[in-house]
Amino acid sequence: MLKYIAFILTFTAFSLFSQSNYSISGTVLDIEGLPQIGASVALHDSKDSSIITGASTKIGGNFKFTAKEGNYYIRITSVGMEPKILDNISLTTDLKLGIIKIAQSSELTEEVLVTAEKSIMELKLDKRIYNVNKDASNIGRNGSEILDNIPSVNVDPEGNVSLRGSGNVQILLNGKQSGLVSNDPESIRQLMGDMIEKIEIITNPSARYDAQGEVGIINIVLKKKQEAGYNGNFEVRTGYPDNHGLSISSNYRSESMNLFGSIGTDYRKAPGTGNTDQTFFEYDTFNFTNTDLDRSRGGLGLNLSIGSDFYLDDENTLTFAGNLRLGDRLNESDLTYTDYLPNGDLYRVTTRDDDESETKNDIEFNLTYEKIFDGNKDHVLKFDSRYEQDKDVEQSDILESSSLTNNDIVQKSYNLEFERNQLYQLDYVYPFSVDGKFEAGAKANLRKIDNDYWVKQDIGEGLEFLEGFNNNFVYYENIIAAYIMAGNQIDEFGWQLGVRTEYSDITTELLKTDYKNQRDYLNFFPSTHFNYKLDEYNSLQASYSARIQRPWFRRLMPFSSFTDSRNIWGGNPDLNPEYTDSYELGYLYNWETGSILSNIYYRHSTDIIQTVTFIDSSGITQLRPSNIGIQNAYGVEFNISNDITEWWNTNLNFNLYSATITGNESVYNLNSEFFSWNTRFSSKMNYSGYNFQITGNYRAPEDTPQGETLSMWWLDFGLSTDILDNNATLTLSGQDVFSTRLRRSIVNGETFYRESDYQWRAGQVTLTFNYRINQAKKRERSAFDGDGGDME
Repeated sequence: MLKYIAFILTFTAFSLFSQSNYSISGTVLDIEGLPQIGASVALHDSKDSSIITGASTKIGGNFKFTAKEGNYYIRITSVGMEPKILDNISLTTDLKLGIIKIAQSSELTEEVLVTAEKSIMELKLDKRIYNVNKDASNIGRNGSEILDNIPSVNVDPEGNVSLRGSGNVQILLNGKQSGLVSNDPESIRQLMGDMIEKIEIITNPSARYDAQGEVGIINIVLKKKQEAGYNGNFEVRTGYPDNHGLSISSNYRSESMNLFGSIGTDYRKAPGTGNTDQTFFEYDTFNFTNTDLDRSRGGLGLNLSIGSDFYLDDENTLTFAGNLRLGDRLNESDLTYTDYLPNGDLYRVTTRDDDESETKNDIEFNLTYEKIFDGNKDHVLKFDSRYEQDKDVEQSDILESSSLTNNDIVQKSYNLEFERNQLYQLDYVYPFSVDGKFEAGAKANLRKIDNDYWVKQDIGEGLEFLEGFNNNFVYYENIIAAYIMAGNQIDEFGWQLGVRTEYSDITTELLKTDYKNQRDYLNFFPSTHFNYKLDEYNSLQASYSARIQRPWFRRLMPFSSFTDSRNIWGGNPDLNPEYTDSYELGYLYNWETGSILSNIYYRHSTDIIQTVTFIDSSGITQLRPSNIGIQNAYGVEFNISNDITEWWNTNLNFNLYSATITGNESVYNLNSEFFSWNTRFSSKMNYSGYNFQITGNYRAPEDTPQGETLSMWWLDFGLSTDILDNNATLTLSGQDVFSTRLRRSIVNGETFYRESDYQWRAGQVTLTFNYRINQAKKRERSAFDGDGGDME
């Protein structure tokens, strides 16, 4: 009996393998010509509609699979898109379907989860999208750490964000300005990573976006569930050094409303170190100092968000949303200054301990109304409004001791920052043809920040204000904007033209010294975008935009932290805005298993703002931002993604850039030229139910107007697997696993030479458990059927 079974199986296998297989390939786009990544392409038997095989589209919207000779039809599905049927397919040879366009769906689709998943990176016409929630190495990170894991984005140890080597970048939350992710580094660090769905990088924004940001826009998009019915998510994590958190999110969606909310709390302690060697050329008492820093920052945080979409009818939607963020942190810094005489002998050792308590209270309310005309989702009027109120209080107790004296220095510092922000925005989109759109809008952003700062010192008879460190800084920023733009796709050629005008009214005041600086200016910012599809696999893009970089208020505020009394950073209330003309040319090549995106860019900027280091008459190192001159920056960027096998994907990003700075003689005459590059390589494997990813980063040395930033490298990893019948995911992740991520720099001034290294946070390892409610597979189903693409 066994012999007969073996014979039948052998004969069947021989018959199957003896039949010829033919390839089926194509590219799935939406009606605007943008690639649909993660769409399901299923091949059905014409006789009984059974699924034979299929594939999910890759980067560029490409797909390819093989099947034996026969008669079939193809069904293409993607989340939020209308299904597409290709009938009467007689497969007798390799079949190239070419470009297949699918339209956006107007129906609320039933939730179906499949085995295909989004790529970590998606390429769109005017932006790159990084689905950070699909990157296992991001588990347990905060917003700042996630940004620093994005190609071409750099976050320095102080938390300042830069893109393509420039710190003049605008950061948005869900497409709008928000205090939750303002350019204040602390606000981004306190954003919990498990709230973030994706990061959008827009290097040459259109007139639709604010003109703020020399090198473009980073848009952080938070998670907001859209599935029908009730679903939820529970997550708990623990890590070393201290990184513990708990979050719960839930969503209920029906035909008339969508309720969503989340709450999360975490406890973090970020240990960090720093070391500086500084030689003084014109200081009589001592000429060499070593500064050693050991610090720990962190504490408790709470994030709460709640909101609802109300579908008044098929064409009118009203949305209410609110966010609350609370923080209670203790920041400890221990500094040791070791001073040496010119002959090398020890002069003195000074210790300085700063224990800072910080409380934060941020609240934000949003109201949005959206009107769709005649059932056409492309013909829409949208009104957004937001009120935001942020309060941050920092109080420090400082004790300084010296080996030369028994008299300790006792100081206290206080910093109250209170911000109120109102935003009103109106946008209208009218489709004048199948691919053509006309857009117009207006926006008003009204902002006021009060900052009360002082330092007191015990002089033996009580505490008295320290001279130069006692004032109340008030910042007013009113920006009124309007824009108009139009675009169309004609065969293989696409274009978009627009112009934005912005009126800026900015006032800074120092109340106790009666200083006031009021500036207002009206600017026009044109933008152009073109694309041309050479063939199914090759396309070109070109763009131009004019940009502005207004100095954010901390760069205008003349006082900041007093933790390190020998190295003091402060702002400059007389800063002017930067103006930039940005040009970019891109080439995209797609093939069945991957893509190459290359960009050449050029930026011409005036009144560029950079931090200048100098030694004052008392030997204190001062760091101040200044408008130092004109910069011409050039660069080329490559991004290569390829599926080596069905379970192994690799991605390589490489950015090479240089700049020439012509210094302003009235300031410091800091002429300089520099050339640098950075790269990021990631390898993602999904095999036998396990998802493993490893990412390596390297940043080459870079010259600065006063010295050099040295090279840096680090390694991240993530390992995850689904458990409990795919209802839960267990993830082990590591960031900077070898603690090699040190910011090392050299500053070479006329009267000093300085070498320093700094590590904001040591390497960490995190274990995370995530449980999904009503988000697991509802039944066993092929990845090539259903509504396609996205797996939670």
